[in-house]
Amino acid sequence: MQSAAQYQQQLQRLRMIEAQQRALQAMAARQRANGDPTEPSGDNNNIRDMQLQQDIRTPVNHQGNHTANPAPSISDQKHRIITFQSACQIGTAAAVESILSSTSHSPKALNFGLETALSASNIEVAQYLLSLGAPITRSTAEKILAAPAHHQIDLFKLLSSYGWNPHHPGTNGAPLLPKVVTNTALVRWFLGKGANPNFGMERHGSAANDKLGYDSCAALESACAKGDLETVCMLFDAGAHIRFGYPLHYAAGALPIDPRGPPRAEAYTDRIPIMEILLAQGADVNQKGETELVAHHPIMYAVMAGAVERVQWLLERGADPEARGSWGSAAEHAFLMGSEEMKAVMEAGIRARRSGGSVGEALAIRLKPSAG
Repeated sequence: MQSAAQYQQQLQRLRMIEAQQRALQAMAARQRANGDPTEPSGDNNNIRDMQLQQDIRTPVNHQGNHTANPAPSISDQKHRIITFQSACQIGTAAAVESILSSTSHSPKALNFGLETALSASNIEVAQYLLSLGAPITRSTAEKILAAPAHHQIDLFKLLSSYGWNPHHPGTNGAPLLPKVVTNTALVRWFLGKGANPNFGMERHGSAANDKLGYDSCAALESACAKGDLETVCMLFDAGAHIRFGYPLHYAAGALPIDPRGPPRAEAYTDRIPIMEILLAQGADVNQKGETELVAHHPIMYAVMAGAVERVQWLLERGADPEARGSWGSAAEHAFLMGSEEMKAVMEAGIRARRSGGSVGEALAIRLKPSAG
């Protein structure tokens, strides 16, 4: 039978696990919003297919008048859409022109073809459709991110020649800079085209109200979580401010870029040079987040990510492992749910903080083999 103390410890552990899951889900939602775009769901594709059946369906004669032939069947309409889609993906402008010359088409159909061509990096067809007046919508530029990275700049250059610029909102209402931080060359191009790293959803804004302003930290936060040191430095050189958000929290809690891949040691240490830059820019290792998505201290996110090296780095720079928030403290999380290595580093950090010594010395004492 469990004692009262054992029951309370188990209950506390379960509460912490639930809090950790909620926090990770919230951080993941924010990172997805700032990360790579996803393809439309199957339901959305079905809706779009039905719309396209209305937009690419009626044969026309050489004088441009609708023929008197019976309306094509649904099967014929779907075949026509697939043919048009394939031509936009891998065909030539001439092939697309031939299809469009024998059907009626709406701006929606032209936009569908344009986005298909962009995602397939078919610049010839994309340019042809733009010349026909294909509209650039919120989702259009984002389709380029599905193309191979080495083609993306040329595709964005094409869109910019037809009026698009890096401040145009994407599908979630925010500009695309936070979503391109893993492509250093593309970030450089965006900044060269006038992208302001502080422009985006305001700190307490949301995609629901599309409230854009110049006090956003989304690009810097995204770069600190997923980009490299060069990208972070470029954003600072372009005027990015840490005071608009919580970039240190995102760097401390960053997960490996590919969570499905095998763990790599550098996946937990490659954020440390970025954290050094943030500290030099005035970041506070004991800043408590004040938003729904970031509601704790950097060291808590490092513990939750299982990043022992980041935890030690933060402790060595004065992070308080016992600072409490709505989910308890980082120390409590480490001792209840962390690895043995994490527990050793945390114990050494607490000892050093209380005695005024260094974490490294305390850790050396903690790990020193006993005599005999």
